[in-house]
Amino acid sequence: MPSLTAVSDDLIARRKRDFSILAMANLGAYVLQSIFGYSDNSVAVPLAVIMPFMIVIIALLYYFLYRVTANFLEHKTLKRGYALLIIMQCVLGAIINRDIPPEQYSGLSMLNYFLQLSSLSIIFWVIVKDMFLYRHDSNYGILAAINAYLLLPIIFGYIFTIVGHINPAQLGVQLESNLRIIQAGFQVSYFVAAGFDVPDGTGIFIQRIAVIESLFTSLYIVFVVGRLLGGKGE
Repeated sequence: MPSLTAVSDDLIARRKRDFSILAMANLGAYVLQSIFGYSDNSVAVPLAVIMPFMIVIIALLYYFLYRVTANFLEHKTLKRGYALLIIMQCVLGAIINRDIPPEQYSGLSMLNYFLQLSSLSIIFWVIVKDMFLYRHDSNYGILAAINAYLLLPIIFGYIFTIVGHINPAQLGVQLESNLRIIQAGFQVSYFVAAGFDVPDGTGIFIQRIAVIESLFTSLYIVFVVGRLLGGKGE
């Protein structure tokens, strides 16, 4: 397999830095979600107080999602295409991720969810592929593994959100708002990632996807531990 020397030390250093910041942004998003995202029509912290922190963290998340992915893309056309994908997500997210009726921007909502799912799946794939195909030092491998692991519940969160947008009853919520459906979708995903049962009232289809998420996460951990402990590759 290709060795670490196939990639410049400067690029490795940039990837480590971007991995570190992306991981912190992901953890910050999880903390904010846990503060106000799991309550039923009640917010522990006023939204006006927490919103500036959300904007900063989301901006960091999007920026370093691009940075991390761009570090693995050699062609400028691919980098520009991925940047356009990120920009479209930001614009659509600002339009639809609000307390508005789901039917108001139904088409844009579904487009946004699929774009989010696509971009996150791409970065997950390139990180895991690089981690398993190339030899890296342990710090790099751990940072890459952490980021890929933190991306998994976000990816499945958007899958749950898509299902919930089609049929909100599957998430156990009323057809209230886009924001409520997103919160419910990510609530299920985070609960599964943390090893808890899915919230009461979720439909059978959501429960089946939750089983897939649980199995996928467990297999990922097994493979990563084996990769990190099994040496540096051939």
